Amino acid sequence: MKNSLLIFYTVLGAFGLLAFGYVNWNAPKTDQEKTAKCQVVAFDGELQKLLNLYTPIDLLYNVDSRFVTTITKEDLLNARTVADLLPQEATQFAESYETTEVCILRDDEKLREFGEDAILNSAQLSLLRSADYSTNFYISASFESRDAESGKQKKESTIYYMTVIPENEATFVEGPEVLIDYLKKGSKEATAIITKDGLQPGMVGFTVNAKGKVTNVNLSSTSGYPTVDEALVELMEKIPGKWHPATNARGENIDQELVFFFGLRGC
Repeated sequence: MKNSLLIFYTVLGAFGLLAFGYVNWNAPKTDQEKTAKCQVVAFDGELQKLLNLYTPIDLLYNVDSRFVTTITKEDLLNARTVADLLPQEATQFAESYETTEVCILRDDEKLREFGEDAILNSAQLSLLRSADYSTNFYISASFESRDAESGKQKKESTIYYMTVIPENEATFVEGPEVLIDYLKKGSKEATAIITKDGLQPGMVGFTVNAKGKVTNVNLSSTSGYPTVDEALVELMEKIPGKWHPATNARGENIDQELVFFFGLRGC
């Protein structure tokens, strides 16, 4: 509350200075008229900075797999074609494939295998079957489709980044809303310094192990503010409450890597 009042009075004071500047500017002309005009512009600029600084920012807090598009390991092992991997909307208009690429992303390493049609070849299948839970990969394809209006064929390409997820993902026992509320409240003081121009998409990686414990907390991508990064990592390291561990197709508890995303909505 004290911080809110301080911000209010600071901005109010800036408005007062701006008004005072305009009063002087509208007074009878003097030899210092030009100086008065410059003062008004200066006050206006300072006021804009204050408004930019203290305008509330709608921050994104989310905990999920690394990529939005996901596939279970069971479905990955059963895949035989590009259509088995990609969402339906990505392939529904494809008539013939020219090239395909499967690429496993491991740290700074990329393992690639290429194909020439919709059917995954033996090398691509072998690479996909080597992917464990929480593996990130992408699949790209170039193909010909038919334009719905003209009926003519056209060349298109698509690429999807994906994460291999367990058949049953890890969940916070008290629910996602409680988890996000904890992250928001716990980071409120640290995030007070953030401005839109300075914020980057921050990511804190962590693992929920087979016992339901949070481990391997690490900063995957900076928010652009070192003190905010430190606060977010500490929040994940000290997170209260319990997790239901992920389970595989046989119902066995397994580790799952997740990401705490932090940044601006709509990015």
